[in-house]
Amino acid sequence: MPLSAKLTDEIASAQSDPRYYLFNGFGNITTPDDTLLYQLAGDADQYDLILKDAHAKAVLEARDRNVVCREWKVKPASESKIDKKAADIVTDVLEGMTYNPSLAGSDDLGFDFDQFCSDLNSYPLLRGNGFLELKWNIDGKTTYIEDVTPKPNHRFRFALPQDKKSNSIGYYRGYEIRILSQGDMFTGDTVPPRRILCHSYGRRNDNPWGIGLGRVLYWLAVVFKKELIKQRLIYLDKYAQPTLLGKAGEKATEAQRQEFTNLLAKILRGGYGTLPQGWEAAFLEAQRSSTTDVYQMAIDWCNSEMSKLVLGETLSLELPANTGSRAAAQTHQDGSTIYLAKFDSDRISTGPLRQLSRWITFLNEPDAKPPMIWRNFPELEESEDLNARVNRDNTLNTIGYKIKPDAVKEVYGDIYEDAASTAAEQEKQRADSGAFDVGFDEGRRKKFGGRRDDSSLLPSSPELLPSYEERKAIAFKKRLEKAGINHGFVRNITRSYAKAR
Repeated sequence: MPLSAKLTDEIASAQSDPRYYLFNGFGNITTPDDTLLYQLAGDADQYDLILKDAHAKAVLEARDRNVVCREWKVKPASESKIDKKAADIVTDVLEGMTYNPSLAGSDDLGFDFDQFCSDLNSYPLLRGNGFLELKWNIDGKTTYIEDVTPKPNHRFRFALPQDKKSNSIGYYRGYEIRILSQGDMFTGDTVPPRRILCHSYGRRNDNPWGIGLGRVLYWLAVVFKKELIKQRLIYLDKYAQPTLLGKAGEKATEAQRQEFTNLLAKILRGGYGTLPQGWEAAFLEAQRSSTTDVYQMAIDWCNSEMSKLVLGETLSLELPANTGSRAAAQTHQDGSTIYLAKFDSDRISTGPLRQLSRWITFLNEPDAKPPMIWRNFPELEESEDLNARVNRDNTLNTIGYKIKPDAVKEVYGDIYEDAASTAAEQEKQRADSGAFDVGFDEGRRKKFGGRRDDSSLLPSSPELLPSYEERKAIAFKKRLEKAGINHGFVRNITRSYAKAR
């Protein structure tokens, strides 16, 4: 049953939003980031000032490293041959296995997938959006990524789609991606498909512009902390070098007062001087108490808030007072660091990496289903408690249910073997070995000078003691005799075997 347009078409679309301002027929989609919009006049590059703060830069890089340091894998869409081939192609492209003749003899390594993922994670995390331009090339029959370059946010705009059916325009979440240039600084030009890869963080409603952590970090790292550091330096200057106050005589002229001021400045710089009679100089020292350095406490508070905002905890870069290192490490281990990295990784895998996989698959195997690209988190994989499993298997064994050998290998690995079967096999080998070695031990070899000690078993000859094959024939003869087979028949078989040797 086909669905009606009332169920398939969007009714609260951006085209009907009364807040969007139309300029020459294009919707000027503004960012919902109020700090960026009102404090920084829409210039997202101002968020780079946050990276000048050591603590803010450290926590942002720590969050990025938690994702990029993970090994990654490409999972085929299905077990079909063409889907597996598409997964192999995507893997080769991401690993940079394709050959670029233009890079021969140069130091340029071409496409770097880890750096690519770092750009996808770090730029939107701070600014709200990240734009990366992909440059493609062909190696034989394989279309691969030659290079990826991050682009600044101020070069791009989002516009309401003019032609939704067009396949020659780059889109992001249903909006046209338009690039500003010197020739068109307002509406911008359309970009070709599969050239600009966009990713957003903290997206609100159907607005394609995201809200990055810079919205809060800018106030903590640039506005508040910068002013606090300034005031603390002034305080330290006053504490380390108190203010020098001079008292001149009542009848001192303006020239004498200025000379007195210059003399005090000279004294503060480490010099010396002589004061006229009746003139005085005194130091105004800052009051000393345990609550004086409130500026450092406020700076520590800003650092703590930035750690909580970016990492979800504070133990990655600092230990709180009166807390042991073991307790802190345990708290950190039980915290949200791994889950935060998993969140960032999955957000990239289900967003821009899935889009990138579609592009690579379309350009190389258009009939295949695109694979998925994931980062590995083995510590989050569900695993069975082996101690509880052993207790359960022992309980079932006592009531008559024994675990199968295949299940033992699946649960406990292939490093174990059945003790009963091993003992039976060893006993069988000892029996066979004893049958072969009857009458041919090392003591008898020495006794007979390296010759046979039983000439009745095989024809007499000056040969050395029998080999393994000859002893096997002797053992076979004894088994036939034990079974009651004719003695002449046994002797003929033994002699025939000896002639063949």
